[in-house]
Amino acid sequence: MITRVPFALNRVVNLEDFQERVIRDAIREIYARQSAESPEFPSGREHRKQWEVAMAALALEEGAVLRPDAEVLGIGAGSEATLFWLTNYVRRVWATDLYAEPGAWKDAAPPTMLTNPGSAWDGPWNPRRLVVQHMDACELHYEDETFDGIFSSGSIEHFGSLERIGVAMDEAFRVLKRGGTASFSTEFLIDGDPLAFEEHTVCFTPKLIERVLLGNRDWVPATKIEYQLSDATVATEIESSEYAAREARGESIYPHCALRVGPNLITSVHIALRKSARPIGGGNVTSRVASMDVAGSPQDVAAPTAHGPVPRVPSTSPRATGASVNGFDTLRRVAARPHGVTAKRVAKRLARPVLRPVDGRVADINRRIESVREANTEASSYIGVELRRLQDELAELRERSFDEYYRMRLARVDDLPLEKLDEPLARAVNAATSHRGLYAQAGLWFNPPVAVVLAKGTAFVVHVSERIVEVPFAMAALSRLERGARILDIGSAESTFPLSAASLGYEVTAVDPHPLAYSHPNLESHAALFEDWDAPSEPFAAAFLISTIEHVGLGAYGERAYGSAEHGVGADVAALDRVRELLAPGGLMILTTPYGTRELTELERIYDEESFNKLLAGWEILEHQVVARRDPFVWERDENVINGARGVVMVIARPKHS
Repeated sequence: MITRVPFALNRVVNLEDFQERVIRDAIREIYARQSAESPEFPSGREHRKQWEVAMAALALEEGAVLRPDAEVLGIGAGSEATLFWLTNYVRRVWATDLYAEPGAWKDAAPPTMLTNPGSAWDGPWNPRRLVVQHMDACELHYEDETFDGIFSSGSIEHFGSLERIGVAMDEAFRVLKRGGTASFSTEFLIDGDPLAFEEHTVCFTPKLIERVLLGNRDWVPATKIEYQLSDATVATEIESSEYAAREARGESIYPHCALRVGPNLITSVHIALRKSARPIGGGNVTSRVASMDVAGSPQDVAAPTAHGPVPRVPSTSPRATGASVNGFDTLRRVAARPHGVTAKRVAKRLARPVLRPVDGRVADINRRIESVREANTEASSYIGVELRRLQDELAELRERSFDEYYRMRLARVDDLPLEKLDEPLARAVNAATSHRGLYAQAGLWFNPPVAVVLAKGTAFVVHVSERIVEVPFAMAALSRLERGARILDIGSAESTFPLSAASLGYEVTAVDPHPLAYSHPNLESHAALFEDWDAPSEPFAAAFLISTIEHVGLGAYGERAYGSAEHGVGADVAALDRVRELLAPGGLMILTTPYGTRELTELERIYDEESFNKLLAGWEILEHQVVARRDPFVWERDENVINGARGVVMVIARPKHS
C-alpha cells in the first residue's frame, strides 16, 4: 500500500513530481507490469495520466478510504487503472460511465467493461469486488451518502457543458458520505483562449475550479491548491495533432505533461476534496452554473486566489503575445466603443444560436448571456436591451420550441437512415428497448441472447449472453420427451421457451411471479411464486429451470425473499425438492445456472463445483455440460471455468431412486 503524502494533494502536474518518492511508488505499484519490465519506471516514460491515477490513489489513502469495508465510486471511469488497483484494498469498487454508448470514447470506455472488465487490465486485481454499470454522471442511481470515496480522472471536462459538470458535481457530493474523500483530475489552462477549445470540452482555470468544482457545496479542500508550473514541465509541450499522429504510429511520446490544442496550452490539475462531516452554510446547495463564465478575465487568471497566486508561464504561442487571452477583453472593448453598429453586431452574434433549431443549445446561450452580463460592466444600454430580449426568447423556447422541435424530429424517424441517427435519439431508443424500458414495462422484454445498442450513426453488439447456449440446450432436451408430454417451465416471464415448446405440440404450464405476456392453446400460465403455487395433481414429464434457480428466494425481481439464500442450501434446495414432488416417475429436470467462482449477490448465486453438487445431491445427472465465456461474444464448452470468468452449467437430471 502507498505511504502518506508529504506535499499538497491539490496541484497541477509538474515533471519533477515523477521523482517524488510517494508519487513514484504509487505509479509503480498501480502499473505493476510496466514496473516489472523497467526498474526505472516511470523515469523516461512520464505521462500525466499516470500522475492523475496516482494522485487519486494518494488522495483516497490520505482520506483513510483504503480499508476493507470501504465502498468507492468511479465517475466517468472508463477502464482506468484506478478501478482495478482499488479492488485489492476496498470492499467494492463501482465503475460508472456511458459504456453501452461510448461514441467517440469507445477506446477509453469500451462496452466490454460491462461483460468482461478483466480484458482491459493485465495487473493484479480482485474480479469479485468490481461492479461495472452504464450510468450518466449527472444522474447517479444511488442513495444519498452511499460511498466512502469517489474519484474521476480526466473525465469531467468532457461532460458537455459547465451546467452538466455542475450537476455531476452535485450528484457526486450527494452520494458521498459525510467525511468522505473525492478526487478529481481534469484539464487545466496554462495559457490561451478558453472559448476556443475543442467542442464540448471545458478547460479549467483557477476561477472555474472555485466556482464549478467547489461551488456552493460543503467541500473542504484536502490542501491548498498549488498552480505553480516549472519550466521543465512547460518544455514538454507537444501539438495535439502531432501527438495523435505519433500515437497512431505506435510511437512513444515521453515525457508528456503539456499539450497544445489550437491556441491553448493545457496540463492536468488534481483536486482532492473532503465532504464536511456536518452541513455548513446550509449543506449541499445546487451549483449556480447558469451564472458562470467560461473563464476569468486575464486579471482573474493571474491574480491571487484563495489558494495563492497563479504564476505566468511564458509561451512561444503567437496567441499568448496578443492583447486578449480569453475573448472577454475583446468583447469589453467592442461594447465600450461609441459605434452603435459594432455593438449591434455583437448582440446579433449572441442571438444567432436562438434562431437555429434548439437541440441542446439553450444551456450554452444562457451561459453566454450570463458571462457577457458579468464581464461587460461598461457595455452600452443597447447590449443590455438585446440581452433581455434574448432571455425572453429563451423563456419562450422552453415553453414551446422543445416540444415542437422534437415532435418534428420524431415524425421523421420512420424513414431515418442509420447514418443520420443522432446521440439523443439513439439513447432514447436504447432506453425504451432495455430491460427497464417501455417493452419491459409491458412485460414484453424477452432477454435476447445478443444485446445490440445504438449510438450516433451506428448499431453494434455489446455482448452475447449465456442464453445463446441455454435455450438450445433446453430445446434439445425436448427430444427426450414424447410429443404432447406435459412439461413445467419455472421462471418464464422473460423467456420465449414456453411459447416455443407449446408451438411444437407440448402441453406447457408456465409459472413466474410476473404474468406471461403471450398465450397459446397449448400453454397455461400462472403468475405466482413457485413455492406458493397451487400445483395440479397430475404430474409432469419434465420441469425446466432456465437461469431460474440462482434467483429463487433472493427477491431480486420484486418477489418475496425467503429462505437462508445461501449457496446450495435454503430456498434453492427447497425449490428443487418441490420440483421432485411434481415430476412423474422417471421425470426429468432440465436446469441451467451460472457457474464459476462461488459468489452471492443481491441478484443471483453463482455456483462452483462444490455448491452445485450439494444443490443436486438428491438427483441423478444424465447429461452435464459446462460452457465458459471466452470474451463478450464467444462461449465455448469447458469444464474448467477459470477464476473471475463467467460460465454456465447445464444438466438433465432425474430424482434418485425414482
